[in-house]
Amino acid sequence: MNLYNNNSNADIKNAEETLSLAQITLDDKAKIYDKNKALFNAQAISESDLNKIKIDYDTAKSDYEKAKTALENAKVKVDQALNKAKSDYETAQT
Repeated sequence: MNLYNNNSNADIKNAEETLSLAQITLDDKAKIYDKNKALFNAQAISESDLNKIKIDYDTAKSDYEKAKTALENAKVKVDQALNKAKSDYETAQT
């Protein structure tokens, strides 16, 4: 069980790191989009250029949501494994 627990902890840690990086990327893409939206409103860039930047921003939002879901799933998986181990232990005690 200890090896599995270490793998579970690694899964959660990796998911947390992925979420953190996705948050950084999302924040960066949001700033870039906001800056370029202002440039578009000032007619300094084309709508096509703004659309490309919005696609990058939307992709970053999607990646963040996927990373958030992956972390939640990793935590649920660990909880399920712990509950099963507890149940198996209690069954073995009887």
